[in-house]
Amino acid sequence: MVMDVPVNVGFLNQYPRFFSTSQTSPFPDRLNARHAAITEANAYGLANKRVPDIASHGGRWSFAVLKARAMHVTGIEARAELIANADATFAHYRVNLASF
Repeated sequence: MVMDVPVNVGFLNQYPRFFSTSQTSPFPDRLNARHAAITEANAYGLANKRVPDIASHGGRWSFAVLKARAMHVTGIEARAELIANADATFAHYRVNLASF
């Protein structure tokens, strides 16, 4: 018997710009699995919290925890090109960085 199984869209598939702005693990299945295991599984502990994102790369995890209702995220990244990518991606998705 064949059953129709709904396709899991995956959190980061909804925000594909994150795949093109970083060369670090731009693999959708792997990144979506990490999101499910880390962010989704701990969303209750992220809500209304201040969260650090050390080695934040292109900001995908900062973005994810903001979407999980974190109050504030501080992304820490040394590479200027990755910071520029994060800034551009957050602007693209209309995240007001001044409010965080």
